[in-house]
This record gives sequence, C-alpha cells and structure tokens, in this order.
Amino acid sequence: MPLVVAAWHLARRARANAERAVLAGSGLTVPDYVVLHLVHSQPQVRVLDLCRQIAVAKATLSDILTRLSRRGLISRERPLSDRRTVVLSCTPAGRDLLTETAAAMRTADAAYVHANDDLIALCAALGVRIAELDAAA
Repeated sequence: MPLVVAAWHLARRARANAERAVLAGSGLTVPDYVVLHLVHSQPQVRVLDLCRQIAVAKATLSDILTRLSRRGLISRERPLSDRRTVVLSCTPAGRDLLTETAAAMRTADAAYVHANDDLIALCAALGVRIAELDAAA
C-alpha cells in the first residue's frame, strides 16, 4: 500500500501546486476558491450547512469567509426570521472573479492532466490491481 499512497499523494500535490499557481494572481487560496464556488452555486447557503459540506470547523470557515467578505466577494446576512443564522451570497465582484479564475482553473486542469497522464494512469492501474486482488481474496 505505501506505493499506492505515495503515487496518490504525488498526484494530489502536483495538482494542488498547479491550482495554487493559477489562484496566486487572483489573491485566492484553494480553500477560498472552493468556498467562493460553493457560495456562488448555492445562493443563500447557511454557514452551518457549508461547514458540513466541506467538513471544516466553523472557526476555520469563519476565517475564509472574513477574507472573502473583506474583499467584497461574498455578503453575509442574518434573516429576520432567525437572527442566529447567517446566510451567504456571492456578490457581483465574487461572480466576476470566480468566472475569471474558473476559466484559468479549467486550463490549468487540462494542462495538469496532459503533463501528468503517466502519473494518473499509474494511480488508476494501481487502483484496478488492488480491486482485483481484493476480489480474489
């Protein structure tokens, strides 16, 4: 299993490096991008629901939301019906930045796949072989 884990970590690290390089120009971290994307795709999402979706502590998400809010990329509101709840929305500036970075991320993703097709094939082959061995046991 160490070989499989090493190959998986190598592939993951190569992809993360590509993502960080793309996002560096936007001032977003990978977690910032993920949260901004989720808020955009789920208008009026509650903070607690978002915490559950991405499996992070509320304090961790709060730091990300503070960064995004200070940049004017998201808005936070407390509905009159429940002042304890915070709902999030993507602002026009957030949508614009997300559109720009999403296109760059798709390009980087395609380049990553092309540049690492041997690594991806190795991970897939190892996964298939493990499944075969498990089925034979």
